[in-house]
Amino acid sequence: MRESKFKQLVTEYDHRARHAPGRFTAVTALWAVLGQFAILALLLLAMVGLAFAVGHLLNEPFQFSALLWALGFASLLWSTLAALWLRQQPLPGRVLKRSDAPKLFDLIDKVHQRCHVPSPDVVVLDTELNAAILQQPRLGLLGWHRNVLVLGLPLLMALDVKQLAAVVAHECGHLRGSHGKLGAWIYRTRRSWFRLAESRADAGGGMWLGDAALQLFFEVFFPRFNARAFVLSRQQEVEADVLARVAMGPKPVAEGLMIMAVQQRYLDEVFWPRMLRPAHTEPVPTGRPFRDMRLQMREAFVHPKAEHWLRDALRRVPAPGDTHPSLRERIQATEAPPLLPARPLHCAADALCAKALPKWLHWADEQWRKDVEITWATRYRLARRDAALLQDLAQEEAHGPGLAPPDLLLWARTAWRLEGRGSARLPLERLLRQHPQEGEPRYLMACLELDEASDPTSLQSRTAMRESGLARLEALAQQGHSEWAVAAARRLEEAYEAGEDFAALADLRSVRKALEAQDQQALEALYEFGGRVELSVPAFSARVMRPILDVLRREPAVGRAFFLKRTVSQAAGWSLYLLVVERKPGVPQPDPQHWWQALDEQIDMPLRLMVVDLEHPHWASPARQPLVEHLKRIEGACIYSGRSL
Repeated sequence: MRESKFKQLVTEYDHRARHAPGRFTAVTALWAVLGQFAILALLLLAMVGLAFAVGHLLNEPFQFSALLWALGFASLLWSTLAALWLRQQPLPGRVLKRSDAPKLFDLIDKVHQRCHVPSPDVVVLDTELNAAILQQPRLGLLGWHRNVLVLGLPLLMALDVKQLAAVVAHECGHLRGSHGKLGAWIYRTRRSWFRLAESRADAGGGMWLGDAALQLFFEVFFPRFNARAFVLSRQQEVEADVLARVAMGPKPVAEGLMIMAVQQRYLDEVFWPRMLRPAHTEPVPTGRPFRDMRLQMREAFVHPKAEHWLRDALRRVPAPGDTHPSLRERIQATEAPPLLPARPLHCAADALCAKALPKWLHWADEQWRKDVEITWATRYRLARRDAALLQDLAQEEAHGPGLAPPDLLLWARTAWRLEGRGSARLPLERLLRQHPQEGEPRYLMACLELDEASDPTSLQSRTAMRESGLARLEALAQQGHSEWAVAAARRLEEAYEAGEDFAALADLRSVRKALEAQDQQALEALYEFGGRVELSVPAFSARVMRPILDVLRREPAVGRAFFLKRTVSQAAGWSLYLLVVERKPGVPQPDPQHWWQALDEQIDMPLRLMVVDLEHPHWASPARQPLVEHLKRIEGACIYSGRSL
């Protein structure tokens, strides 16, 4: 089912749930019953069919068709049994004992008693700024689950005791009465069907009658059941919030939600980038991030962007897969003002777990080092490469005839990534002097100036920087007819929102929507290869092409590769770059359906790139062969043929 159709179903079911919640829940439960009966019926069909086919093979003259039926029924039986038996997932963290933190366990018990739900069977500590309740079935669809409360160590360091209790009370809401049992039951049913779909896809089809019935089920029944389950989960999130407010009071509920939103942005945008910065110079992970986090999380409340982070969180709507209501809806339900809370005097970790905390911090730091080891090594390798590249570019600019525009852009982006935004100013200024109307350097310079304007440690005039950055973006957006005009409008919208310039924001939104429509039309024209195709060879240096060439050299299945730029007359300000890959015969061949995606994910270049695997069914079809031959005949397009040309 298409995503748009699924969203339409969610909207329809949400309307029904609001008007008749009891009836909607009952009907959804009935659908879950039907789903379980369908699996059991399929299991029975597979068993009977397999017994019949095996009996025919044993008692009748051999027929190849009977063998195929037996194999098909056996495949279906295996897939169905695998779907019914939900394997126990490993616990997501460190299991805590009451002796580790008796005060924490006492708090959990008191909150569960106040909410009239049993205490969790297991309490687990992980490294996320979050909490969750998991219900792990011991007997698959038959249930007999254990309740696992997951608490994040950053959560314990971000909230005070009352705020933490409110979060735990919300998780209790998922266990209360029939709420928890129904939610767990529906979750197990959905998970069984997902596993069955994966098993049949891996099997490549089996007994044709069973797979035909499954196909019909997955196209008609399951998407609707999934949409109902999604709406029910969202409804249960609202009920869990209600329970938390009743049990612990609205104030700690609202404060906890807002603190979590602000602290998450602080960790993502300030703390973790700071922890990863030494990867530019150190080959192995250094530092004790969770030990440092204990103190540095307090910075979030006085950070210059704290108010902006909260306003942004209050404006956001939930992502398509998020069952939680928006933060604004949740705060409004508490009737608390949407203002940045005061910094807690004592965090819950210090108040409840002071004795065990050093041991937990050490465990989290060691876990982080293991998790980040590969990422750190990659960053270190790329930083060494970037440093050598910057030295090479600077020497050529100082002693040569001057760098071409693509090389100046590469210099700016590399310097920004490795040394910070200030190092990107020089190449951007030189590029703008040479090509003042180019969209990309104008956009990057505007972003640089706005970032400096929002940095309280900046030595530049922050007001002047902001005005200059806004002026560049406004001119670029008003100019239109360019992919950078859309990017400028979106960045301008963020700047207006941060500055609470609502009059300018209202005028801009209609401009942004028009630019996005223009951008969509241009992209559709670029990706349409039905008519005349206008192609050229980009004038990029070997330095600019290095990310592509490095990937091609690592892939043994690459025979030749061609690099081209596509433009269309109806989208003059847009371009699409094509990396056309011809395979090498006589070597193991990757999956033709997905190899292009694997290549695309490895290439880090700031341009719109389309990877074309000539063995993909779309490009291997006879109708595409004239275009493919035309691509390969363009002079200068071949960039790789077993080695760099």
